[in-house]
Amino acid sequence: ARAETTEYLFGAEPEWADAQLRRIAHRVCFDELMEKINEIRAGGASKLFLIVTGTAGTGKTSAMMMTALRLEAEGVSTGWIDAGDRFEPTAFRAALRKEKDLGALCISNADLLDRHLPRSIKDALDANAKMIIICECRSTKLDRIVAREELADISPIEYTIPYLGDSDIDAILDVLEKE
Repeated sequence: ARAETTEYLFGAEPEWADAQLRRIAHRVCFDELMEKINEIRAGGASKLFLIVTGTAGTGKTSAMMMTALRLEAEGVSTGWIDAGDRFEPTAFRAALRKEKDLGALCISNADLLDRHLPRSIKDALDANAKMIIICECRSTKLDRIVAREELADISPIEYTIPYLGDSDIDAILDVLEKE
C-alpha cells in the first residue's frame, strides 16, 4: 500500500496525486478520448472544442486528468482550470495573452462556469486558434454551454464517457488490489 492516503478509491473526486500515482485505472475510453483530441489537433480546423460528458460518477474528471498528463508527456503545453478555482474572465484573457504557446486547455466541471464559459472559449480560440479546449460537464448541463450565441462560429464536439467494460473493470480491480 502507498503511504499517501486517498479518498479517490472510496468514490471522491480524483486529485492530481491519484493520477500521478496511477490510482486511476486505465480505461479504454482514455485512448478513445486521446484519439479524438489528436484528430482535432491534426485537422488544423480552428474554432472547435471538445466537451467530455457523462452522468455523475462515470469518470469524466479522471479521464480529463489522464488526458492532460498524456498531452504534457507528448510535449503539448497544457493548462488546467478547475471550477473550484476562482475564475475571473479578465485575468483569464490576460493569462491567454501571456501563454501564447499553450497547446491545450482543460476545464474541469465546466458547467459550473456556464455564465462565463462560452465567451471564455471564444476568447481563448480567438487568442490561439491552434489550441484545443477540452471541457468536462455532466450530460444534463451540456445545453447550458453549447446553446449560447456567444460561441458564434465555434463548434462543440461531444465525447460521452461510456459505461465500464470488462477490461475497465479488470483494470479497476487491479488498482484496488495494488492499493
